[in-house]
Amino acid sequence: MLGLFKRKNITAIERDVLKNIFNELGGEYLVFSRQVEEGLLKRVFFQSTPFKNYVGFEYDPIIASKYEDKKGPYFVIRGIKIFDIKSSAFVDIWIYIAFGLIVGYSTPELEKPEFDPAKIKAENYNKHFFGNKDYDRLSKELNDAERKLINSADVYTVEVGGKILYHVKDLQDGDFIGMDLNRKIYKVTHDPFEVAELNGGLLEMLSK
Repeated sequence: MLGLFKRKNITAIERDVLKNIFNELGGEYLVFSRQVEEGLLKRVFFQSTPFKNYVGFEYDPIIASKYEDKKGPYFVIRGIKIFDIKSSAFVDIWIYIAFGLIVGYSTPELEKPEFDPAKIKAENYNKHFFGNKDYDRLSKELNDAERKLINSADVYTVEVGGKILYHVKDLQDGDFIGMDLNRKIYKVTHDPFEVAELNGGLLEMLSK
């Protein structure tokens, strides 16, 4: 019953958070700041799967039609932190983009954050792309033993540190093991941010 009383309107603070993040990222992300400025995001909805503490958006249809790209990729921007007033700490905020539009955001560490829109750390951001086509492409570079240790749902491309990697295994705190098409293996950490090439084969890394 409690879910019936959840708010439905997007708040001014949420709008400021999104605008400030996209302005901080700059470049290709400024279009998403304009979407917020022009009033694309009208209402919110809440869900806990498949993304923890997820807040999704409903749109103004006229503005959505202006920016929608039916061939646009579906990805999440990670590695951004925002200050939470209640806990007096920086927490992760993930932002989801699909078809050229802002889809929603999540705060995996915190259910009901109280954002300070002026305190954002975005220098270590990265993009995680969704889609099984990524697994199909990577699978061609794997042997049978390696394929058995990889869940296809865990594989997506990541643009990080100037490299395009394939996410193959989650570690703790948002860190992960990635691989490129030259079979080089990397460990990507977020705090501190680092993309480190690892010695050893993929089987060794996946079996740890």
